[in-house]
Amino acid sequence: MNIVTEITIEKLNQHLVDIKIEFTTSHDNPILEMPSWTPGSYLIREYARHVQNLKSLNIDGNNLQVDKVSKNNWKIICASGTRIVVNYEVYAFELTVRTSYLDNRKALLIPASLCMYIVNHHTNETSKDEEITLKFNIPSTWKMYSSLLKKENDYFVKNFDELVDTPIAMGSLDVIKELQYNYDDNGKEIPNTVVFVGDASNEDINKFALDLQKLQDCSIKMFGKLPYNRYIWLLYITNNGRGGLEHKYSNASIIPRYMFKDPKDYAKVLSLEAHEHFHVYNVKRIRPQQLGPFDYSSEVYTRLLWVAEGLTSFYDNIFLARSQLVDRNSYWEMIADDLKRYYQIPGRFIDSIESSSFDAWIKLYRPDENSVNSTISYYLKGGIVGMMLDLEIRSQTNWNASLDTFYKYMFGEYEKDPTKGFIENDLQSLIESSTSTDLTIFWTKYISGKEEIDLEKYLNILGMNIEKSSTDNVPYAGINFKVRSTSVQSILRDSPAEKAGLYAKDEIIALNGYKVTSKNFEKVLKNHESNDLVNITLFRDGKLIDIDLRLENPIMDKIAIVEAKEITDQQKKLLDVFFYS
Repeated sequence: MNIVTEITIEKLNQHLVDIKIEFTTSHDNPILEMPSWTPGSYLIREYARHVQNLKSLNIDGNNLQVDKVSKNNWKIICASGTRIVVNYEVYAFELTVRTSYLDNRKALLIPASLCMYIVNHHTNETSKDEEITLKFNIPSTWKMYSSLLKKENDYFVKNFDELVDTPIAMGSLDVIKELQYNYDDNGKEIPNTVVFVGDASNEDINKFALDLQKLQDCSIKMFGKLPYNRYIWLLYITNNGRGGLEHKYSNASIIPRYMFKDPKDYAKVLSLEAHEHFHVYNVKRIRPQQLGPFDYSSEVYTRLLWVAEGLTSFYDNIFLARSQLVDRNSYWEMIADDLKRYYQIPGRFIDSIESSSFDAWIKLYRPDENSVNSTISYYLKGGIVGMMLDLEIRSQTNWNASLDTFYKYMFGEYEKDPTKGFIENDLQSLIESSTSTDLTIFWTKYISGKEEIDLEKYLNILGMNIEKSSTDNVPYAGINFKVRSTSVQSILRDSPAEKAGLYAKDEIIALNGYKVTSKNFEKVLKNHESNDLVNITLFRDGKLIDIDLRLENPIMDKIAIVEAKEITDQQKKLLDVFFYS
């Protein structure tokens, strides 16, 4: 087909990216199809809604008729063998790692939200396996970064999947800070580029690059080698917002400004980078069959997102500790924070991490006021279960195997045949066979089941205990407020508020006749005792209502993971092994 895609950046203040696709059709009336989602982010995003002014010409410049036949499909009326030129604009003004963005100083191009592939409507075959030549026209004072490979003066990708897997950063030199280094992987020099895009922050790019190399050191210690021959770390600095998305030869992150000095803030940045970098093994290479190659037109279902994201969440924190980027106390504080969030989600008794994974398309990425009561994050619980699974394997094998053992085995299998993902239903047996364990009970309780986790049982192996307490002994009501608002975000299941008849979206204005805000609500409650009956005044759909609510005992909302007073020498030794010390 000889597909050429040309991307032009010139309509900066209109936030419009110009796309030109040129190809020779092998069949009559080809269809151009725009993806509806991008891998790593499981939500139908309807990228086609931002396409405008789509027109088509033949190579002689004559107009070709274009019929839009569905929300993301355009049929070009022409004969087989026609050389076709298609031009269109894409509105790009949402700065996330899943969507494209353009302003007068910078751009982040997410190819799934910009580019199209060709469909043969007779056979439903597509051009997704075809090589694509890429051309870029950008402002002369801008610079571009990506993991794309060059061919003469242009770039190319082997197929559409590779294009989608390649975020493209660019901007004027005054908003870009760049550092390049070569990482020595067993004598092989791997070029890396660290790119910050955005207005001045408090980052130290030299220190940051050294810390990234420590994460790479940890990867080599676990897997034996890095799986790539080049890598780009793309970080967009913004006033707010946070997120990352993994790619085979790069990752893209959104980082709030001024996160690089305070140790806890900086640990969050490093944890995000560790998470996305671990994905170069887990998901981008070691993956269930459902996660590549992709159908970009509709949902792709798997019950293993708890593996893709949850187990990666376990490793992003432990890698910080193993790399000594955080000390052990800081590591346990991060795990305690996760536990605190977990225990505040009643939905953990309703949803397993397998079903949460399967329903990601309609739940995790589309939260509502009842989400906290009906589902559990496969990131959050998956990370906690990952630690438990690691320690279960270690316990069953007298510490001769671990979760690392499984991943090393799977990476070896990937290298034998990079095109092949594993069968979803084989996962349990793959872990068991590679580690010589029986995980039937564990799987039934914590993965396919909804039984309450017993992390303390596993932490005791390491000589660590969980301590729970109430922060301020505030009686429990079970109300979550919207940010900076007295409007109720959610009412927790089986809470005093639910029993009293409070609803999400109620606007609470007073308690026992005195004005309250979301900031002072708990402070006011602190003046009451458990079992007190309090009167709450609120607006519901514009009507003033009074509701009596009986307070209950304070919840244990403060969690610490601490070393046992009677920790043994053997437990200290196991703790050292756990942290690679």
